[in-house]
Amino acid sequence: MITIKKAMTAIEVAFVSFALSYGYWINSNQVGEYISLTLFKPFVYRQLMPMLARSLTWLGVPANWAIVLVMTSAGVAFYYALRALTLHFYPFSNGEQLDLWVFALFVVGLSLFWFERLPSDWATAFLFTLAFLFLAQGKMLAYILLYPIVCLNRETAFLLTVFFLFYVHKVYVPLDVAIFIYQVVVWFAVRISLMIIFLHNGGLNAWISPLQNFQKFIAHPWHSLLHIVITVIILYLVLKGWKRKPLFLRTAFVVMAPLLLIMYWILGQPFEVRVFWEVYPAAALLMLPTLQNGLVTKRTDS
Repeated sequence: MITIKKAMTAIEVAFVSFALSYGYWINSNQVGEYISLTLFKPFVYRQLMPMLARSLTWLGVPANWAIVLVMTSAGVAFYYALRALTLHFYPFSNGEQLDLWVFALFVVGLSLFWFERLPSDWATAFLFTLAFLFLAQGKMLAYILLYPIVCLNRETAFLLTVFFLFYVHKVYVPLDVAIFIYQVVVWFAVRISLMIIFLHNGGLNAWISPLQNFQKFIAHPWHSLLHIVITVIILYLVLKGWKRKPLFLRTAFVVMAPLLLIMYWILGQPFEVRVFWEVYPAAALLMLPTLQNGLVTKRTDS
């Protein structure tokens, strides 16, 4: 039964998602380029959200509104996937308290990764959270079906495969090799297909500029300091009471955070922290017990 409180939460989540996507994209001069097939590399490889937006334009929806709608949907989906993942690991007896904390983590995520707000980023937040949920619940068929969609959205889907190798591999022994090979084959198939389709688009397959990134960090000391302070706060919240937090989440964080940090430094752009969306669901749920003052986990070995 849908209560008034749940309905209000849904409205609040939809409003936040809509407001942030509308404010950035409704008058953006990048709308046409983003949903076109001429977008420069590597962004053109992230085809899931442009495909969904294009499908809406075929129905007569203006391009800018199409992006706003698909982003709003991704934001709402992220919230409910995060809520389900939270409920899986933490025994909230009070539904309102659960919704309050998940909403707070949802808003924190959107606030931290506000820069540019590309549709593929919000889809990444949703899809990685959902993938974590399926893996944590042992729903391997659902995960297998989801994986190609994650690949189509963003090339960082390989992080799930690395996580699978380090953690899930030890749990689902009868299927581990087949599922691992499946993920590798799907990732390369999607990646190579997109590279062939968009072979003649401008841009580069990857931007490699670690030295230039370092110089930009040095050139903006106050921004860099704020960057470091926020990172330290998050790490403190994540690491406090580390051993009492779910192994599943700890493993996801340890596997993905260092890889994303390296990719951010070498392949990313300074202060473009939205590239950390992949690890945010795990980080958010690792922060939650610290923020909630010692929330007890359902299981310390999952």
